[in-house]
Formats: sequence, C-alpha cells, structure tokens
Amino acid sequence: MSEWVRTRKKPFFYKSNSSDRYTQMIAGLSINGKHFGTFGLIDINKPFTLGQLSLVYHLKNVMELAISKNRELTDITEEPFYFIERLLNGFEVEKKVVEYHLRKRKWGLEDGFYLLNFSSPEQSLDEVLFKTYIYRIKKLIGRAIIFTYENSIIAVLRENDYSLDDSAFLKELDELLSRIGIKCGISLKFYNFLNLKYPYIQSKIALTEGTKKDPHRWRYYFRDYYIDHILRSLDKSTSLKSLCHPLVLKLKEYDEKNNTEYVRCLYTYLQNGLNISQTAKKLFIHRNTLTYRLSRIFEILGTDSLREEELFLFFFSCLIAEYFS
Repeated sequence: MSEWVRTRKKPFFYKSNSSDRYTQMIAGLSINGKHFGTFGLIDINKPFTLGQLSLVYHLKNVMELAISKNRELTDITEEPFYFIERLLNGFEVEKKVVEYHLRKRKWGLEDGFYLLNFSSPEQSLDEVLFKTYIYRIKKLIGRAIIFTYENSIIAVLRENDYSLDDSAFLKELDELLSRIGIKCGISLKFYNFLNLKYPYIQSKIALTEGTKKDPHRWRYYFRDYYIDHILRSLDKSTSLKSLCHPLVLKLKEYDEKNNTEYVRCLYTYLQNGLNISQTAKKLFIHRNTLTYRLSRIFEILGTDSLREEELFLFFFSCLIAEYFS
C-alpha cells in the first residue's frame, strides 16, 4: 500500500484483507513531486460513495496547494535558512518551528549564541565569491549555521561549539579573514534564537563603526563600538553639546588651553565608582597624584563634590567630550 500512496495521484479505496469490516479511503499528498504525507478516512457508519471520493480528491488538491504556499511546512526537512531569513526581517516565526530546526542540530532555543557577519566593504560579492568564501568559512566553523543574506555571509555560532575567548580559534579566524580579504562584525552573545534580528543589527553596526575607526583590523566586536554608535546616532538627531553639562564643557576648554587631561581623569573616576585606588590604577598614576588632580578639577568646576543625582549626567557628558576628542 505504501507504494500506492506515493505514486497514485488520486484517492483510492483500500481493505487490508477481504474479511475487513471497514473500507479505508486514502489520499497521498505530493509537494513539488515529492511525497509529503498521507491522510485517510474510514467508513464506520456506511460505505463510501463515488461522490465522497471525488470530494476527497478535491480536498487533497486544496491541501497540497495550501501546504506548498506555507514554506515553514515545506522546508521542514531542509536547511532552515528560510525561517532564519524571516527572523532577520523581523517577521514572527512559530517557536515550535525554530525549536524543531535547532533540535536537529542538538541546539536549544536559549543556548548561548553569537552572530558573525562576514562582509567586504570594498566589493560586492557575486555568487562565485559567495560559494568560495562559504566553503572556506565552513572549514573553520563547520558546526555553525552559515548562509548568505543582504550581500553578506552570516554565521550563527553556538557558544558550546566555538569560544570567542579561545586565542587559537581567533588566530585561525584572523588568518582566514586576511587570506580571503573580508571583514567580520561580531554581535554580543545572545540567549534567545527568536531575537536573531538584534544581533544581526549589532554585527552590521560593528562593521560600519569598526571599518571607519579601525580599518586595519579584520574583526570588530559590537561591544567595542557601542558607545561610538550611540553618540554618532545622537549627533545626527541633535547637537551633542546640548546634552553635555556646561561644567564639563568648561573643563574641556581648560584641557584644550592648558594641555591637560582632566576630562579623561574625571570620566575614569566616575567610571570606577568614585574609587580612588581603582581610578589611580586605571590611569597608571599614584593615588596622591590622582587626589591632587581631582582637587584641581573640582576647583575648576567651582564645587567641592558631585551630587548623586548628577553623577550620570557628568559621566555621559565626559563621554561626549571624549568623543569630540
């Protein structure tokens, strides 16, 4: 019977043997020339009619058409690039569909992941280059999900498979990037595969900011360019100096006139939670030197200390002042 189900285009009646009390009506479903599934009915109350057989044939055709339009179903046994593309485009994908594909790789929905974006700023990659680069990338990270998207090669790594803290692995990655001449933007680690869109955006930001600021590098981490991106985005929508505390602007002007680095000193002091020892260590100076510099800073600012409610404002203002440097 299994051969009939796979090869017959029309529904048919079936009895396993002549003594069977009931008759089955069976229809095989075929999508793009491949057997997809089967559905059947059984005549419990009264025998099937030819009209019912015709109706089931019509239902079979409708089901095949509906299934063929639903790529989440037709791609269920193929590589999961379609549902990933939907996630990257911001469309909703059923959780069970994502879990199904990840389980095939023995991955979990909430494992730790990184997204790597391989791109060439100088050239647009054609199909031949894509295939060549993907082949080489797969040799290094074969357990990753690798596919093309928006003129880039995207790789989703599971933390348990590849460690971005492993210096030997990073050396191999750098050698690969320099050999084929492409850059790599790396997202923050993320823990929900359904949120794939956001690490992808992070990887693009890392590439954009990184190639501007550090063109000699091969890989760029979003974490290293996070602040630059925020300040650059703010600068496009408003004047950054309008967000800067006037006293920090005053301190910046003093630095420029007297060749001092008091803004950087204040920023580091705030960054280290007003801890003298930690700040001195960070600045590679003696704590007595730091104490003197802080007294000069507060003298220039015209205050003895910073109020708690102003700490973030001063911290962010120092960030802005350093950004202009």
